[in-house]
Amino acid sequence: MPCAIAPLVVESDEELGTRRKVSGIENAGTRNCVIGLSFIFLAVGCVVWVIRDRRDPLRSAPTESVTEAVGLPQEGPMKSKFVTNSPWKTGRLKAGKRSLIDAFKDAFPNEKDWWATSFPASNHPDKTWWWQDVVYWAQYELLNRTNHTFPDGKVPIPVAKHGDDQLDPGHYVGYTRRQVCYLAAAALTGAEVDGYANGLTRYLSKKGPDGCLPRKSLFGKALFGLLTTCAADPMLSGGLHGPMLLVVKHKTIPNLESQLKNWSKTLPMSESGFRLCRYEEGSVYKQGFLPGIPNSPKELCSQPTSNGPGVDYLSTPALKQALVDSSGPWVGGNLYGGSCGTEGNLEEALMAFMPEVAVLSLFLSQDLQHPQLRAPAWVLGARMILTGLDGTRHWTNWRTNPDMAFRTGLTTLELEGQQMLVSNRKPFVAAVPAFQVRL
Repeated sequence: MPCAIAPLVVESDEELGTRRKVSGIENAGTRNCVIGLSFIFLAVGCVVWVIRDRRDPLRSAPTESVTEAVGLPQEGPMKSKFVTNSPWKTGRLKAGKRSLIDAFKDAFPNEKDWWATSFPASNHPDKTWWWQDVVYWAQYELLNRTNHTFPDGKVPIPVAKHGDDQLDPGHYVGYTRRQVCYLAAAALTGAEVDGYANGLTRYLSKKGPDGCLPRKSLFGKALFGLLTTCAADPMLSGGLHGPMLLVVKHKTIPNLESQLKNWSKTLPMSESGFRLCRYEEGSVYKQGFLPGIPNSPKELCSQPTSNGPGVDYLSTPALKQALVDSSGPWVGGNLYGGSCGTEGNLEEALMAFMPEVAVLSLFLSQDLQHPQLRAPAWVLGARMILTGLDGTRHWTNWRTNPDMAFRTGLTTLELEGQQMLVSNRKPFVAAVPAFQVRL
């Protein structure tokens, strides 16, 4: 069950390259999920490791600078490139099995259902993006320029020594926003990577409940929603690669459960910054909030209307709200074969609304049964691409988020001496509780 941690701040610091502050847990209303101290531990520990572990050399494939596109001062190299501290290999993308137009028709059989969207924060705020615009851009800016997105037309893939995905504990991998957009477009066409049976391409044609196909359901629509934001993104104009998306696996910690239990004995809840959001609670909500517990501010908690969701821990547009997803062993829950976008639990549905997370989770595994990234893991730089999701899942008026922040909500991370930009709007933590306490 996803929950929110607030606020998460990552800012410049002379000593460590970043300053991290995690304080306050936003309550998810009546659907209070059990967030052990292990979640907070993972949230802090993963970021600390990304910044401070420098044992392995940085491996990268150079692309372009994004400093000028975002308007940041040129204080040093600000590159956007594939990075990892894992061993890695490359695989050449094969030709797709269907065109992007055919893929669009699979996702939107009635083209009148297309989510035509304008983005006030783009370079052309008055432009409405129709499906023809998006397909044209994805074909000619991405698929027809493979060598520009991936040097020599080969996709870099980290290699793990152990486990069922491509990252060992203590390792990370980063792809550029353009590269993630490319992987989404290629998967929609059914393109495979030579010698690597990635889960993303397989998932789109994997039958789910009642025989649904993800590429013909909400998930297929979500990937076209992602491509719409890619096409409108000024950070990708002129061939730029845009900010980074980083996937991080934390190190294995011996005796974690006992350590956390001992630690919890020294931490009074009164210092946690706890706030309460009673969202969509009916008669209970009318009784008022619990005395002594401060209310969540309106930007984090407001009731739904007849037109759609209100604001809760999932739908809030507030900055620096980390999303903690207790998804069990796999990032995205039982997504593969268990959901096409609307089926399953909230963990599975969330992948359609944050398709960048889903793309990376599925692409970074070729396991036969569950080709998804194993939890616990961090995904930094992902965003809520679709709107219409709150903790109740009552709504079906989904569409591409017109309020995408392209140039704002970015922060600078320093990774092994290399500065890079990541979006700080919705850091994603797939957590596996070290222990659970029933309330």
